[in-house]
Amino acid sequence: MPSKNAGLAKAYGKPRSTAPKAQRKPRAPAANHAAVRRLICDKICSVCDPTCPSACGAKMMGQDSSRTFSFTHKSILTLTSDANGHGARWFTPGINDYTSVHSSITAGGVVTFAAATDLPEATSLIATAHSYRVVSAAIRVFSIAAPTASSGRVQVVQTQTGEAVPVGYDITSLLYEEVDTDSLYAFDKTYVFRREGAEASAFHAASSATGHPGWNGIVISVDGVPASTAVLQFEVTYHFELQPDPITIYSRLADPPAKHIPALEAAIANVSRNTPMGGDSESWSKKIMDFAYTEASALITQYGAKELLAILL
Repeated sequence: MPSKNAGLAKAYGKPRSTAPKAQRKPRAPAANHAAVRRLICDKICSVCDPTCPSACGAKMMGQDSSRTFSFTHKSILTLTSDANGHGARWFTPGINDYTSVHSSITAGGVVTFAAATDLPEATSLIATAHSYRVVSAAIRVFSIAAPTASSGRVQVVQTQTGEAVPVGYDITSLLYEEVDTDSLYAFDKTYVFRREGAEASAFHAASSATGHPGWNGIVISVDGVPASTAVLQFEVTYHFELQPDPITIYSRLADPPAKHIPALEAAIANVSRNTPMGGDSESWSKKIMDFAYTEASALITQYGAKELLAILL
């Protein structure tokens, strides 16, 4: 006669074993090429395109081991013409002496600038950090006067790196671009500050009376516009990385520096070198993204998506 247990086994199957089962290790997710490419492009654009959302909070890559924190300055400034229909404003990326307007302009285009002003946050930043460096910086330029009232020309000049406020500056000497004010009413333009040499990536005393060495300045002037008229508007964006004094409470705001990834740093250098100083804002940002995409694809081909993902994360 079959036992009761035998009947249960027939009805419900064999009883479950209580012996411990071997645990399977979860498979590592496959590296998605498109996702890795997007991640690389985001890191490149965060340093090369100051108008990119990921630029806020970005840090320079390198071998620095000190803890730092990020700060982004944004301001809106204007340029008003003088009694002769001329005007000029000078910019340089830095905490101190970051902008100045003309005090006089000759008919030949020689500008004398007034004393420069510091960033509105300069006092707080100097109290917070003993040194800083510029990650990226740019200016977007708009025409705010109606085209029928502001027919004139805009000249954009790239000044020498680390230069103090220009005195008796000849606008035509280093002219980068000349456009009509009418065109800036329809399409704004973006101009990026350039870094040159190792000094541009080094930390600089926050209390220094000048802009950051190794970075060029930009002069934007107008000519042939109505007298005493607000003609241009500037959206100024500076991204800084700051080193706090370790004995202050601000040191708690700091976090580890960006990873030192030589291959990615080389890609960033390539994009910066090939990107024009300025252009129509939308097409200029797209051009940077196209360069970043090319560099990201080359890195994936050379090192593999899985290997790059392990380094980047």
